[in-house]
Amino acid sequence: AATLIVETAQIRWTKANGASLTASAGGYVANVGSVIFLDSLNDILNWRGIRTGGTSGNIHAEYHR
Repeated sequence: AATLIVETAQIRWTKANGASLTASAGGYVANVGSVIFLDSLNDILNWRGIRTGGTSGNIHAEYHR
């Protein structure tokens, strides 16, 4: 499992394998301070994120057993 915390700027993210993701469509929007929980190895392997604006958002990741 993993816990992701969005830092710096807003992002758009998905954990759906093969899902279309652009800066303006697809997935979910996460603002600075948002916490994203990934419950399985499959979620971690399929997770993707993209910035929504001119500033890249950093992600702080913590991994759990």
